[in-house]
Amino acid sequence: MLKFVFVSFGLLLFIGCKWNAEKPFTPIENRLVADECVGYVLLDSIDQQLKTSTLSSISPWLNMFSIRAFLLNSGIKNTRVYFSANLESQSARAFVQISDTVLFDTRLAELTEIYQLRKENIAKENVICLDRFNMKAVRVDSVLIFTYNLLIEDELLAFKEQNYFDTAWTEVIQKKGQPFYSKLQNQKLTDFSIENISATAKVDSSLHVSVLINKLPQFPFQFAPAFRTFSSTESTFSVDLLLEKQQLNRHNKWRNYLATLGRKIGFPTTHFFDAWEGEFHFAKGGVDIERNIEIVTVLDENFNTVERKKIKETQVEALQLMFNLNSTQDALFLEMKETGFLNKEKDRYNFFIAPPLSLLKVQNIHSFYSGSKVPTLSSVKTNRVLALKTEKGTLTINLVLDNEFQSVYEVLVDIKSGLINELSDLSLTR
Repeated sequence: MLKFVFVSFGLLLFIGCKWNAEKPFTPIENRLVADECVGYVLLDSIDQQLKTSTLSSISPWLNMFSIRAFLLNSGIKNTRVYFSANLESQSARAFVQISDTVLFDTRLAELTEIYQLRKENIAKENVICLDRFNMKAVRVDSVLIFTYNLLIEDELLAFKEQNYFDTAWTEVIQKKGQPFYSKLQNQKLTDFSIENISATAKVDSSLHVSVLINKLPQFPFQFAPAFRTFSSTESTFSVDLLLEKQQLNRHNKWRNYLATLGRKIGFPTTHFFDAWEGEFHFAKGGVDIERNIEIVTVLDENFNTVERKKIKETQVEALQLMFNLNSTQDALFLEMKETGFLNKEKDRYNFFIAPPLSLLKVQNIHSFYSGSKVPTLSSVKTNRVLALKTEKGTLTINLVLDNEFQSVYEVLVDIKSGLINELSDLSLTR
């Protein structure tokens, strides 16, 4: 009887010590380390969308591999991966909640052996080192941490000291129904009068990225009353931009930044902003007919040589460029000629490396075009500030909220599968 008591007591003591050794389960949301960019990726949702989209034709293995099944077999039930990043240092970290640490350690040991991954004991933790990618992975309690371009010692210390909910993650945690969401807020955005930028993404027949830009009152890109675009629908690439010049002129940060970009290609950006009134349209693609009069020598009925006019029609790629300028336009065109950005031969103009274009001026509107058809504009009812269209996808910036307290711009990016196929083919041939 006494032996049984001692054995029972020893067993209870062992279980009690083992139980106390297990650290209490802490929700991952209370241990996330924030940075200037925070967000999440819902892996199983991305997996499902890729399988049901036309993008699955890119790689056949997408239909054979299940991310969710792999994670479940690795002890991970929650497929929401949180991440934070710093754009200036080009560093990032990710956090994954582990449901079954025993199963996870088993799978991790198998993968480590199969792929011969290097292990290192750092700060009393077993760290997997992916040296080729400058990445590290480590399990701390019930959380798997990935780091990129960061000191793992500092990250482990920060994570272990993080035992409260950081409010920088509030919007990320509350976001529902999107497979991807991220939010960026830093001093550089503030310098450009942007409070923060958030983005969501989804996949169906295309990759759709939606970006919301929350601006500060000094943000220079304001909407004019009406937005227009070229009436022709045959173009394969087009850009439409509409700004209020007074706002842009008051913001030197934006002017200096755009002027720096212009100098790289020899474009007199500063003089352009002085002369430009805020409307810009460009379209390329489709076919135009160019008609030129030629003088040819022929024989008449009496076999005498005579000169006749002949109209020669040539198919050329359609190119259209339109913008509005003020009274300082002459100084702008003079500088463009001096820098070699614009050349004129007879009544045709050459912009940089573009083909010869005709010019039509109506009041302050300058229209350059190839072929013989004068371009026209049609109004778009959407509150839009910029639209970019290619045969590979589209990008538009719309105004979704505008009042005296806040303006929110929505950037919609629709990337067609053709572009992703091209990138995939390129990566395979390298």
